[in-house]
Amino acid sequence: MNYDFKRVLYVTDLSENAEYAFGYALSIARRFQAKITALHVIEKMSQSTSSLVSSVVGEKKWEELLKKNQQEALEVIQRRLQDACARMCEGAEFNEYVERVAVVLGNAETTILAMVEEQGFDLVIVGAHSVTSVGKALLDSTARHIVRKCTKPVLIVHLDE
Repeated sequence: MNYDFKRVLYVTDLSENAEYAFGYALSIARRFQAKITALHVIEKMSQSTSSLVSSVVGEKKWEELLKKNQQEALEVIQRRLQDACARMCEGAEFNEYVERVAVVLGNAETTILAMVEEQGFDLVIVGAHSVTSVGKALLDSTARHIVRKCTKPVLIVHLDE
């Protein structure tokens, strides 16, 4: 059995805790000469809500807004990870450790588990946070589901108080 981590899936919700968790992803990547894929999942609205919004703003405008939101999230994540790499790795290049940044629409649990299986990740790293009770419940639910269902190791990182 191979206990090396060569491909790491780092899941971010753009929170402070997720940013803190990236430090662990980077440390593991450096130690094992691994590559990191950063993933942010934008939760899809229910079909009825999406239909309602698109009927109010127009389907074309709604599609444009979704694409713009995805692109903005992608740019924010790339910028944050580049800054983190520069701070933590004494000038190492972002691309040296981060293979890909993905922002997708969907269900977080399903998307994460599917990516792990389809793309052969060796480790999943998730930042846990408790900004609000609703946010905590959602993240806790997602994290618990991933831990229970994932066939690979999962590291849940809590913010150092």
